[in-house]
Amino acid sequence: MESEQSLKPAFEPWLDLKNALDELNIDYKAADFTEEKMFEQFKLKSEEPNLHFWQKYRFQDLIAIMNVHKFWESEPIMLYRHKLKEGEIKQIKPTDVPEEQTPLPQGFEWANFDVKNDEEVDEICKFLEDHYVEDALGNFKVSYSREKFRWAVQTHYYTPELHILIRNSQNKKIMAIATGDPKKFVINGKVVKMVEGNFMCVHSKLREKRLAMILF
Repeated sequence: MESEQSLKPAFEPWLDLKNALDELNIDYKAADFTEEKMFEQFKLKSEEPNLHFWQKYRFQDLIAIMNVHKFWESEPIMLYRHKLKEGEIKQIKPTDVPEEQTPLPQGFEWANFDVKNDEEVDEICKFLEDHYVEDALGNFKVSYSREKFRWAVQTHYYTPELHILIRNSQNKKIMAIATGDPKKFVINGKVVKMVEGNFMCVHSKLREKRLAMILF
């Protein structure tokens, strides 16, 4: 007999969101649509006593990943309700990018890391395990080994300067991390140079310090 764990459906956020909206008859294009109402309906649905465990889990995860955060609302990204259009979301001239480091709040400092240093990599892996990926119920986290982390960051265009940390300036503990991977994308026949961000993570107790915006 199959266990309940084996019956868990694959979690595909955008497809699950569409299905959830259809299931609850929510029209996000309606004039009176608000995300607050949508999340409230998701919350009520997840609390139904006879709802299957994985259905409850699905709605709770949707609430967690789709919940509007003031950080993302202030950034030049496309949200699910926006009409997609071709071209740069925001044009930035190279001359507008400051050459000096962005000042950090008091008590924090910039740092790079040596991916060949076992001690540093172990520290980063532990930080990611504690603060990077977690499901809505707190039951699932991702654990990285030295080898897996190095494989992920040492790509073909590996650029050490794009792998950065923010540390506590007193005890030197990691407070945030972000890595960047230069890539070339072909979009409608045009080669576009970009940097793909990865492992962007801020200590769970510092999410209101807006360190993620500074990392970007």
